[in-house]
Amino acid sequence: MAAPLAAVPAAAQSAGGAPARPAAIASDTLRLKPGDVIRLQAWREPTLTGDFPVDEGGYAVLPLVGRRVVTRTPWGLLRDSLFTQFRSSLNNESVNITPLRRIFVLGAVLKPGIYMLEPSVGVEGAVALAGGAAQDGTLDRIRIIREGQTLARNLSITRSAGAFSLASGDQLFVDRRHWVDRNSALLLSSFVSLAGVIAVLIRN
Repeated sequence: MAAPLAAVPAAAQSAGGAPARPAAIASDTLRLKPGDVIRLQAWREPTLTGDFPVDEGGYAVLPLVGRRVVTRTPWGLLRDSLFTQFRSSLNNESVNITPLRRIFVLGAVLKPGIYMLEPSVGVEGAVALAGGAAQDGTLDRIRIIREGQTLARNLSITRSAGAFSLASGDQLFVDRRHWVDRNSALLLSSFVSLAGVIAVLIRN
């Protein structure tokens, strides 16, 4: 079955109805990678609104801009450059430009797959979008793998997840609970039954 592809909700709109321009949603160290998406929201311009993927060559095809390399420039500079190009045709404040990073959420979650996340969404939000831990999963043992290297092991969603910022292409693995934890009820039942058998043998 194909992995689900999901994105976080679009940015909130301003009181006047136009999309609110994001304030510092990404640092200048963020760079788009192939597989990421540029989301455009142009107020009262439905033909210019949509999600535009970054291809394997690092290009994105954007309305009013055309085909452009978008992976070589830090996001802050790229965003400002795109605003400049849109300014000649549109009111600059009517355009909202948001980077969506491709994040893999795998392991013992209810909906494993690929999720397109805004920079403000961290580990906790990514796991929540994947439906949270499955019945045999634990949110106290999350691994983060980036470019083949394990950045974190046994990361806890409640205690330490906030210390890690996600990057495009990161893989989050929610590990399964230990066998003893998953079968504690069975072990307790077996222990009680065994204790009963021993008590009967002792009486006899």
